[in-house]
Amino acid sequence: MTRSQLKSGIEQRAQTNLRIATELTDIVEFLITNGHTNSNTTIKTPALKSQCPEASYNRIERLHSEMGMVQKYKQGPSTYLIHGQKGVVNGQGVSQMVNQELRKVAQHAQQDPAVRAVVANARNVPPGQALQGLTNGNFGDRRERLERIVTAIENSNVTKGPYVKIVFRTPANHYCASPLAVQLYR
Repeated sequence: MTRSQLKSGIEQRAQTNLRIATELTDIVEFLITNGHTNSNTTIKTPALKSQCPEASYNRIERLHSEMGMVQKYKQGPSTYLIHGQKGVVNGQGVSQMVNQELRKVAQHAQQDPAVRAVVANARNVPPGQALQGLTNGNFGDRRERLERIVTAIENSNVTKGPYVKIVFRTPANHYCASPLAVQLYR
């Protein structure tokens, strides 16, 4: 079995017209030749994308879900909450952290009318209402509000304050060549 048989296997399993069979074969061949052939030797998405120029998230997912040439493993929680200064903060009083960051934004906006105007614009309210109800709502609403406001301030020309975003991140998936791909390649 060879690279040509691997490419043929990919082409046969494609559910749509396949113009990128060579690139998909390159990705699977990279996994195999670099020893990523079982759950103990997986590679994370960012590393795969940086080490294999043909690899993109969509191509990897297609090899996994449509063709069965790549196995995907998820490790850890489905999402992480990351505080801009403290790092991962899952379950560590994040609701209070969001309120604390929003209070820092409010304090900065009270001292600087330009910041207040940016906050108002980010919230789609008049400047006189920029700080009203800043900490109201459920956790998700407040966290999104904080992220939107901090992003608006970062993208403006106003002086930045001592507050940070608290964002959701999904962990990187881990991948390896499937047993079928390994069999076709050998």
